[in-house]
Amino acid sequence: GDDEAEGYWYLYDIFIQADTRSQTTGTALYKDRYRRIDGEWKIVATEYDRLIEFVGPMDSETQITVQYLATRGLRPEEREDIRHLITFEGAHG
Repeated sequence: GDDEAEGYWYLYDIFIQADTRSQTTGTALYKDRYRRIDGEWKIVATEYDRLIEFVGPMDSETQITVQYLATRGLRPEEREDIRHLITFEGAHG
């Protein structure tokens, strides 16, 4: 209906573990379902399929020149647990 929608989006991600100098690179496809509740669009379900993932050491010549979260990210003890707000229907990875 007019109060429901679906969206598909493609993710390309790179994760760097600076202390071990390892790198994970991959792609995924998301399918989200939205519902308008009290005039606001909410994600009511999400599905995730990991398409490909590469894990390995960083090249020895690679330098990390910026680490935004190292100076602006929250420490684990400062983070708020939001798991109770997340619902996955039929998700797999």
